[in-house]
Amino acid sequence: TLVGELQEIFVALNKHAKEIDSQVEGVASFLMSHRVPHHIVLKVKHWIRYQVNNKHADTQLQMIMEYLPEGLRDNLARKLNSSMFSKIFIFTRIHDIMERADFAAQLLPLMHTQYF
Repeated sequence: TLVGELQEIFVALNKHAKEIDSQVEGVASFLMSHRVPHHIVLKVKHWIRYQVNNKHADTQLQMIMEYLPEGLRDNLARKLNSSMFSKIFIFTRIHDIMERADFAAQLLPLMHTQYF
């Protein structure tokens, strides 16, 4: 049933969140045992959570894109990235919105988030 499926999703998400919390607390414990200042420990904890959440979202998007037929994948890529290429100077030379969208759709399967 739908309720059962929603419960399974909720349990999986909750389990994932607990695993992340456990890892973050392990890192924090290590840092505190080495007398790292508390404000730095907090920054590290926030950065780890940020990275894990974004990598998880990236993985989900790639998985979704793999399952979609090409036409639907292109439409989704256009929607998700409609403004991204208009903000990058080199791509502003592509004046036709549809050409820019097509270009984004072709690049999306090759793109991966990189954290610095």
